Amino acid sequence: MKPDFKVLDGLRGIAATYVVINHSRGNLLIGGSEYSKIVPIEKWSLFDKVYYSFLQTTSLGREFVIFFFILSGFSIAYSLQKKTNVFQFYRRRLTRLYPPYLFALFWAAICFCIVSIISPQFTFEKRAISDMTSVFSTINSTVLNLVYIPNGAFIPQFWSLTFEVIFYLLVPLFIMNKRVYYYSSLLIYVISFFVSGTEVTGSGIISQYIFDYNIFFAIGIWLFHHFSKVELIVAFNKKINFYCVSGVFILAMIFARIVFGEYNKISLFIAALFSVMVVVNFINRGISNNVLSFLGNMSYTIYITHFATIFLFKAVLLNLGVISNTITTWYIWPFGVLVSIFVSYLFFFFAENPSKKILYKIRFS
Repeated sequence: MKPDFKVLDGLRGIAATYVVINHSRGNLLIGGSEYSKIVPIEKWSLFDKVYYSFLQTTSLGREFVIFFFILSGFSIAYSLQKKTNVFQFYRRRLTRLYPPYLFALFWAAICFCIVSIISPQFTFEKRAISDMTSVFSTINSTVLNLVYIPNGAFIPQFWSLTFEVIFYLLVPLFIMNKRVYYYSSLLIYVISFFVSGTEVTGSGIISQYIFDYNIFFAIGIWLFHHFSKVELIVAFNKKINFYCVSGVFILAMIFARIVFGEYNKISLFIAALFSVMVVVNFINRGISNNVLSFLGNMSYTIYITHFATIFLFKAVLLNLGVISNTITTWYIWPFGVLVSIFVSYLFFFFAENPSKKILYKIRFS
Protein backbone atom coordinates (compact mmCIF):
# COMPACT_ATOMS: atom_id res chain seq x y z
CA MET A 1 0.00 0.00 0.00
CA LYS A 2 0.99 3.60 -0.44
CA PRO A 3 -0.10 5.51 2.66
CA ASP A 4 -1.56 8.99 2.46
CA PHE A 5 1.36 11.04 3.74
CA LYS A 6 -0.89 14.03 4.41
CA VAL A 7 -2.69 11.88 6.96
CA LEU A 8 0.60 10.68 8.49
CA ASP A 9 1.92 14.23 8.68
CA GLY A 10 -1.31 15.28 10.37
CA LEU A 11 -0.80 12.57 12.98
CA ARG A 12 2.73 13.81 13.57
CA GLY A 13 1.29 17.30 13.99
CA ILE A 14 -1.13 16.01 16.63
CA ALA A 15 1.65 14.20 18.49
CA ALA A 16 4.02 17.19 18.34
CA THR A 17 1.34 19.59 19.54
CA TYR A 18 0.41 17.28 22.40
CA VAL A 19 4.06 17.15 23.52
CA VAL A 20 4.15 20.97 23.45
CA ILE A 21 0.98 21.06 25.57
CA ASN A 22 2.54 18.58 28.00
CA HIS A 23 5.77 20.56 28.39
CA SER A 24 4.08 23.96 28.49
CA ARG A 25 1.63 22.85 31.15
CA GLY A 26 4.39 21.10 33.10
CA ASN A 27 6.65 24.15 33.18
CA LEU A 28 4.17 27.02 33.27
CA LEU A 29 1.75 25.71 35.90
CA ILE A 30 2.36 24.21 39.30
CA GLY A 31 1.25 20.58 39.58
CA GLY A 32 -1.76 19.49 41.57
CA SER A 33 0.27 17.87 44.36
CA GLU A 34 2.39 21.01 44.76
CA TYR A 35 -0.68 23.25 44.60
CA SER A 36 -2.27 21.21 47.41
CA LYS A 37 0.66 22.22 49.65
CA ILE A 38 -0.26 25.86 49.09
CA VAL A 39 -4.04 25.40 49.16
CA PRO A 40 -5.31 22.24 50.92
CA ILE A 41 -7.51 20.12 48.68
CA GLU A 42 -10.51 20.54 51.00
CA LYS A 43 -10.35 24.27 50.21
CA TRP A 44 -10.18 23.81 46.44
CA SER A 45 -13.01 25.28 44.42
CA LEU A 46 -15.03 23.09 42.07
CA PHE A 47 -13.13 24.73 39.20
CA ASP A 48 -9.77 23.73 40.76
CA LYS A 49 -10.86 20.12 41.14
CA VAL A 50 -12.27 19.82 37.62
CA TYR A 51 -9.34 21.70 36.08
CA TYR A 52 -6.58 19.68 37.71
CA SER A 53 -8.44 16.44 37.00
CA PHE A 54 -8.70 17.40 33.34
CA LEU A 55 -4.99 18.26 33.22
CA GLN A 56 -4.20 14.61 33.87
CA THR A 57 -4.98 14.08 30.19
CA THR A 58 -2.03 16.33 29.28
CA SER A 59 0.51 14.29 31.25
CA LEU A 60 1.24 11.67 28.57
CA GLY A 61 4.21 13.33 26.88
CA ARG A 62 6.46 10.26 26.63
CA GLU A 63 3.50 8.12 25.59
CA PHE A 64 2.81 10.41 22.65
CA VAL A 65 6.47 10.25 21.62
CA ILE A 66 5.81 6.54 21.06
CA PHE A 67 3.41 7.76 18.39
CA PHE A 68 6.45 9.16 16.53
CA PHE A 69 8.27 5.83 16.79
CA ILE A 70 5.30 3.92 15.37
CA LEU A 71 4.93 6.43 12.53
CA SER A 72 8.67 6.28 11.78
CA GLY A 73 8.57 2.49 11.47
CA PHE A 74 5.44 2.67 9.33
CA SER A 75 6.81 5.34 6.96
CA ILE A 76 10.27 3.80 6.62
CA ALA A 77 8.72 0.42 5.83
CA TYR A 78 7.10 2.04 2.81
CA SER A 79 10.35 3.77 1.80
CA LEU A 80 12.30 0.51 1.94
CA GLN A 81 9.70 -1.91 0.57
CA LYS A 82 11.62 -2.00 -2.69
CA LYS A 83 15.35 -2.51 -3.04
CA THR A 84 16.92 0.80 -2.12
CA ASN A 85 20.49 2.01 -2.25
CA VAL A 86 21.51 2.21 1.40
CA PHE A 87 23.75 5.19 0.77
CA GLN A 88 20.86 7.08 -0.83
CA PHE A 89 18.62 6.19 2.11
CA TYR A 90 21.12 7.61 4.60
CA ARG A 91 21.65 10.66 2.42
CA ARG A 92 17.92 11.39 2.34
CA ARG A 93 17.55 10.95 6.09
CA LEU A 94 20.54 13.21 6.78
CA THR A 95 19.25 15.88 4.41
CA ARG A 96 15.78 15.79 5.92
CA LEU A 97 16.69 15.76 9.60
CA TYR A 98 20.11 17.22 10.29
CA PRO A 99 19.84 20.90 9.18
CA PRO A 100 16.72 21.53 11.32
CA TYR A 101 18.40 19.66 14.18
CA LEU A 102 21.46 21.94 14.06
CA PHE A 103 19.18 24.97 13.93
CA ALA A 104 17.34 23.74 17.03
CA LEU A 105 20.65 23.33 18.88
CA PHE A 106 21.60 26.93 18.09
CA TRP A 107 18.14 28.10 19.16
CA ALA A 108 18.54 26.28 22.49
CA ALA A 109 21.96 27.92 22.97
CA ILE A 110 20.56 31.39 22.16
CA CYS A 111 17.64 30.92 24.56
CA PHE A 112 20.02 29.76 27.28
CA CYS A 113 22.15 32.89 26.91
CA ILE A 114 19.13 35.20 26.94
CA VAL A 115 17.57 33.49 29.96
CA SER A 116 20.88 33.64 31.86
CA ILE A 117 21.05 37.39 31.30
CA ILE A 118 17.47 38.54 31.80
CA SER A 119 16.32 36.08 34.45
CA PRO A 120 19.13 34.88 36.74
CA GLN A 121 16.50 33.67 39.23
CA PHE A 122 15.25 31.14 36.67
CA THR A 123 15.07 27.54 37.91
CA PHE A 124 14.44 24.25 36.15
CA GLU A 125 13.99 20.94 37.99
CA LYS A 126 15.06 22.69 41.21
CA ARG A 127 18.31 23.91 39.64
CA ALA A 128 19.27 27.52 39.08
CA ILE A 129 20.14 28.66 35.58
CA SER A 130 23.68 29.36 36.81
CA ASP A 131 24.10 25.65 37.59
CA MET A 132 23.03 24.53 34.10
CA THR A 133 25.07 24.36 30.90
CA SER A 134 24.34 25.32 27.32
CA VAL A 135 24.47 22.79 24.49
CA PHE A 136 27.76 24.34 23.31
CA SER A 137 29.26 25.14 26.73
CA THR A 138 32.14 22.69 26.36
CA ILE A 139 33.83 20.75 23.57
CA ASN A 140 32.46 17.54 25.07
CA SER A 141 28.84 18.71 25.09
CA THR A 142 29.22 20.16 21.59
CA VAL A 143 30.53 16.89 20.16
CA LEU A 144 27.86 14.84 21.93
CA ASN A 145 25.06 17.06 20.67
CA LEU A 146 26.38 17.00 17.11
CA VAL A 147 26.08 13.18 17.12
CA TYR A 148 22.59 13.09 18.63
CA ILE A 149 23.53 12.49 22.26
CA PRO A 150 21.76 15.38 24.02
CA ASN A 151 23.85 17.23 26.57
CA GLY A 152 22.85 20.60 27.97
CA ALA A 153 19.87 22.66 29.00
CA PHE A 154 16.63 23.29 27.09
CA ILE A 155 16.80 20.15 24.91
CA PRO A 156 15.40 17.30 27.08
CA GLN A 157 13.00 16.28 24.28
CA PHE A 158 16.01 15.33 22.15
CA TRP A 159 16.18 11.97 23.98
CA SER A 160 13.83 10.49 21.38
CA LEU A 161 15.92 11.72 18.43
CA THR A 162 18.79 9.51 19.60
CA PHE A 163 16.62 6.42 19.26
CA GLU A 164 15.22 7.60 15.93
CA VAL A 165 18.78 7.91 14.56
CA ILE A 166 19.77 4.45 15.84
CA PHE A 167 16.70 3.04 14.12
CA TYR A 168 17.53 4.78 10.82
CA LEU A 169 21.10 3.47 10.96
CA LEU A 170 19.98 -0.12 11.53
CA VAL A 171 16.70 -0.38 9.64
CA PRO A 172 18.22 -1.31 6.23
CA LEU A 173 19.51 -4.45 7.97
CA PHE A 174 16.18 -5.15 9.67
CA ILE A 175 14.24 -4.97 6.42
CA MET A 176 16.32 -7.78 4.90
CA ASN A 177 14.56 -10.33 7.10
CA LYS A 178 11.45 -8.84 8.63
CA ARG A 179 10.24 -12.03 10.30
CA VAL A 180 13.49 -12.46 12.24
CA TYR A 181 13.30 -8.79 13.22
CA TYR A 182 9.72 -9.11 14.49
CA TYR A 183 10.32 -12.22 16.55
CA SER A 184 13.67 -11.10 17.96
CA SER A 185 12.26 -7.67 18.88
CA LEU A 186 9.32 -9.27 20.68
CA LEU A 187 11.53 -11.79 22.47
CA ILE A 188 13.96 -9.11 23.68
CA TYR A 189 11.05 -6.93 24.82
CA VAL A 190 9.64 -9.83 26.88
CA ILE A 191 13.09 -10.48 28.35
CA SER A 192 13.29 -6.81 29.36
CA PHE A 193 10.52 -7.38 31.91
CA PHE A 194 12.78 -9.87 33.67
CA VAL A 195 15.69 -7.41 33.49
CA SER A 196 13.98 -4.32 34.89
CA GLY A 197 10.38 -5.26 35.62
CA THR A 198 7.90 -2.63 34.47
CA GLU A 199 10.43 0.20 34.59
CA VAL A 200 12.28 1.58 31.59
CA THR A 201 15.69 -0.13 31.47
CA GLY A 202 18.49 1.84 33.09
CA SER A 203 20.03 5.00 31.65
CA GLY A 204 22.20 3.56 28.88
CA ILE A 205 21.22 4.59 25.35
CA ILE A 206 21.96 1.20 23.78
CA SER A 207 20.20 -0.82 26.50
CA GLN A 208 17.14 1.41 26.37
CA TYR A 209 16.94 1.16 22.60
CA ILE A 210 17.31 -2.62 22.57
CA PHE A 211 15.07 -3.43 25.53
CA ASP A 212 12.53 -0.60 25.61
CA TYR A 213 12.10 1.33 22.36
CA ASN A 214 13.08 -0.85 19.40
CA ILE A 215 9.82 -2.77 19.78
CA PHE A 216 7.80 0.32 18.79
CA PHE A 217 9.67 0.83 15.53
CA ALA A 218 9.16 -2.88 14.85
CA ILE A 219 5.42 -2.50 15.48
CA GLY A 220 5.33 0.36 12.96
CA ILE A 221 7.04 -1.75 10.30
CA TRP A 222 4.80 -4.72 11.08
CA LEU A 223 1.69 -2.53 10.86
CA PHE A 224 2.64 -1.36 7.37
CA HIS A 225 3.08 -4.89 6.06
CA HIS A 226 -0.08 -6.21 7.77
CA PHE A 227 -2.27 -3.14 7.48
CA SER A 228 -5.26 -4.81 5.82
CA LYS A 229 -5.46 -7.49 8.50
CA VAL A 230 -5.20 -4.98 11.34
CA GLU A 231 -7.73 -2.76 9.61
CA LEU A 232 -10.35 -5.53 9.84
CA ILE A 233 -9.91 -5.61 13.61
CA VAL A 234 -9.51 -1.99 14.77
CA ALA A 235 -11.18 0.15 12.09
CA PHE A 236 -14.47 1.63 13.34
CA ASN A 237 -17.47 2.43 11.18
CA LYS A 238 -18.77 5.06 13.60
CA LYS A 239 -16.75 7.98 14.91
CA ILE A 240 -18.34 7.73 18.35
CA ASN A 241 -16.87 4.24 18.78
CA PHE A 242 -13.43 5.54 17.85
CA TYR A 243 -13.71 8.41 20.32
CA CYS A 244 -14.90 6.14 23.14
CA VAL A 245 -12.13 3.60 22.62
CA SER A 246 -9.57 6.43 22.40
CA GLY A 247 -10.84 7.74 25.74
CA VAL A 248 -10.42 4.28 27.26
CA PHE A 249 -6.84 4.11 26.00
CA ILE A 250 -6.01 7.53 27.43
CA LEU A 251 -7.50 6.65 30.82
CA ALA A 252 -5.59 3.35 30.77
CA MET A 253 -2.30 5.18 30.14
CA ILE A 254 -3.00 7.62 32.98
CA PHE A 255 -3.88 4.75 35.31
CA ALA A 256 -0.70 2.86 34.35
CA ARG A 257 1.42 5.92 35.14
CA ILE A 258 -0.24 6.26 38.54
CA VAL A 259 0.30 2.58 39.37
CA PHE A 260 3.71 1.93 37.80
CA GLY A 261 5.35 5.37 37.87
CA GLU A 262 6.18 8.05 35.36
CA TYR A 263 8.62 5.97 33.27
CA ASN A 264 7.16 2.51 32.84
CA LYS A 265 6.77 -0.04 30.07
CA ILE A 266 3.06 -0.61 30.59
CA SER A 267 1.81 2.87 29.68
CA LEU A 268 4.24 2.98 26.74
CA PHE A 269 2.94 -0.31 25.36
CA ILE A 270 -0.64 0.88 25.78
CA ALA A 271 0.44 4.00 23.85
CA ALA A 272 1.73 1.75 21.05
CA LEU A 273 -1.62 -0.05 20.81
CA PHE A 274 -3.40 3.29 20.86
CA SER A 275 -1.11 4.57 18.09
CA VAL A 276 -1.84 1.55 15.90
CA MET A 277 -5.58 2.09 16.29
CA VAL A 278 -5.32 5.80 15.53
CA VAL A 279 -3.08 5.31 12.47
CA VAL A 280 -5.42 2.70 11.01
CA ASN A 281 -8.57 4.75 11.55
CA PHE A 282 -7.07 8.01 10.27
CA ILE A 283 -5.76 6.33 7.12
CA ASN A 284 -8.97 4.35 6.69
CA ARG A 285 -11.04 7.53 6.79
CA GLY A 286 -8.47 9.74 5.06
CA ILE A 287 -8.68 12.25 7.91
CA SER A 288 -6.91 15.47 7.00
CA ASN A 289 -7.76 19.16 7.19
CA ASN A 290 -6.06 22.54 7.04
CA VAL A 291 -5.19 22.60 10.76
CA LEU A 292 -3.65 19.12 10.67
CA SER A 293 -1.77 19.96 7.47
CA PHE A 294 -0.44 23.17 9.03
CA LEU A 295 0.78 21.43 12.18
CA GLY A 296 1.95 18.30 10.37
CA ASN A 297 3.97 20.20 7.79
CA MET A 298 6.19 21.68 10.51
CA SER A 299 5.80 18.98 13.19
CA TYR A 300 9.54 18.28 13.29
CA THR A 301 10.36 21.95 13.89
CA ILE A 302 7.63 22.15 16.55
CA TYR A 303 9.09 19.19 18.38
CA ILE A 304 12.76 20.17 18.33
CA THR A 305 12.39 23.91 19.09
CA HIS A 306 9.45 24.17 21.50
CA PHE A 307 11.23 23.40 24.78
CA ALA A 308 13.72 26.27 24.46
CA THR A 309 10.88 28.58 23.42
CA ILE A 310 8.82 27.66 26.47
CA PHE A 311 11.72 28.46 28.79
CA LEU A 312 12.46 31.73 27.03
CA PHE A 313 8.78 32.65 27.35
CA LYS A 314 8.87 31.76 31.05
CA ALA A 315 12.03 33.81 31.61
CA VAL A 316 10.47 36.86 29.92
CA LEU A 317 7.41 36.56 32.17
CA LEU A 318 9.66 36.26 35.23
CA ASN A 319 11.66 39.30 34.14
CA LEU A 320 8.48 41.34 33.67
CA GLY A 321 7.17 40.27 37.06
CA VAL A 322 4.09 38.65 35.55
CA ILE A 323 4.82 35.33 37.29
CA SER A 324 7.08 33.83 39.93
CA ASN A 325 8.83 30.47 39.77
CA THR A 326 5.73 28.97 41.39
CA ILE A 327 3.02 29.52 38.80
CA THR A 328 -0.55 29.07 39.97
CA THR A 329 -2.29 31.17 37.31
CA TRP A 330 -4.29 28.62 35.33
CA TYR A 331 -4.33 30.41 31.96
CA ILE A 332 -0.59 31.13 31.53
CA TRP A 333 0.47 27.79 30.06
CA PRO A 334 -1.86 27.85 27.00
CA PHE A 335 -0.08 31.03 25.90
CA GLY A 336 3.16 29.05 26.08
CA VAL A 337 1.68 26.60 23.57
CA LEU A 338 0.64 29.38 21.19
CA VAL A 339 4.01 31.13 21.44
CA SER A 340 5.88 27.85 20.79
CA ILE A 341 3.84 27.07 17.69
CA PHE A 342 4.18 30.64 16.40
CA VAL A 343 7.97 30.59 16.84
CA SER A 344 8.09 27.15 15.18
CA TYR A 345 6.15 28.54 12.23
CA LEU A 346 8.77 31.27 11.79
CA PHE A 347 11.69 28.89 12.17
CA PHE A 348 10.18 26.32 9.80
CA PHE A 349 11.11 28.49 6.84
CA PHE A 350 14.78 28.73 7.88
CA ALA A 351 15.63 25.05 8.19
CA GLU A 352 12.93 22.42 7.76
CA ASN A 353 11.32 23.80 4.63
CA PRO A 354 14.65 24.21 2.74
CA SER A 355 15.57 20.66 3.79
CA LYS A 356 12.29 19.38 2.36
CA LYS A 357 12.94 21.17 -0.93
CA ILE A 358 16.45 19.71 -1.20
CA LEU A 359 15.08 16.26 -0.37
CA TYR A 360 12.46 16.62 -3.09
CA LYS A 361 15.19 17.41 -5.64
CA ILE A 362 17.24 14.39 -4.49
CA ARG A 363 14.27 12.03 -4.81
CA PHE A 364 13.40 13.13 -8.33
CA SER A 365 16.86 13.88 -9.69
